[in-house]
Amino acid sequence: KDLRKPIVSLYFQDNLSKEVSKESRLIDSKNLLREPYQELLKMLISGPENENLEKVIPEGTKINQISLNDDILTIDFSNEFVEKSTDDIKRYNSVNTIVKTLTELTEINGIKIIIDGKEIDGFKEIDLDFKEIITAKKFEK
Repeated sequence: KDLRKPIVSLYFQDNLSKEVSKESRLIDSKNLLREPYQELLKMLISGPENENLEKVIPEGTKINQISLNDDILTIDFSNEFVEKSTDDIKRYNSVNTIVKTLTELTEINGIKIIIDGKEIDGFKEIDLDFKEIITAKKFEK
């Protein structure tokens, strides 16, 4: 049986410029069909294959739950996502890479991030309020 491997676009932070860059990757379509959002997030958490890129989602971050309502994907992360996030560029880009990667899927237009089941302010000080729905437009230069 021919298992075609789809190409997905994942976004990571460039080591030097700190801009967000795309990494294309072939993935097993079985996993993508079964749990597409989970699968993409797991790949973001585990980091890039390209050594010029770096991951920005903090070590130890877990995905508690994911749900899609209309075109908004709500991701419930463990508190490592906010607690272990060190500098503002990484914080900003951790959200940026998630939003850019997941809104590549046609059914998703916005991302809502909650932490351990609760709505929080998130990274409000860098204009990323987790009480709001975050879209790719937010990161357009």
